[in-house]
Amino acid sequence: MAATATTAASVAGIAHRVHRAFGLSLVGNSAIVPALIALGVTPVAVPTIMLSNHPGHGRPEGLGVPAEKLTRMLARLVELDFLTEDTVVLTGYFAHADQVEAVATFLNSFNRSYYLCDPVLGDTHKGLYVADSIKTSIEHLFDGP
Repeated sequence: MAATATTAASVAGIAHRVHRAFGLSLVGNSAIVPALIALGVTPVAVPTIMLSNHPGHGRPEGLGVPAEKLTRMLARLVELDFLTEDTVVLTGYFAHADQVEAVATFLNSFNRSYYLCDPVLGDTHKGLYVADSIKTSIEHLFDGP
């Protein structure tokens, strides 16, 4: 049986955190965390980047989480039993291609986890707002060795 938001032991949101400016909608972990809480699920939000604004509204300021730090953050959450093998993992925006590789390695170690990729790459009118290397890494997320 596939896990649903109400039956999952935990949900790990690995995405961007965008600070909300007046009149702008929520995205990434800023959007999914309140929705999961409303469903009675306790989310574990892991940021890939902190941004001043959504890239669709112009060039943001912020900082990305280095892949090695992301790897250590995920490992620590496992050590603390915040993430278990039946975790639902949701990914969104990646700041760097090596973050995609770090998450793929993490997912491969959790054979019984459920994975949902929301490939945040750009939009119809403005095109890609991530590097081509990120797009390619997401396309090949689960390619074999």
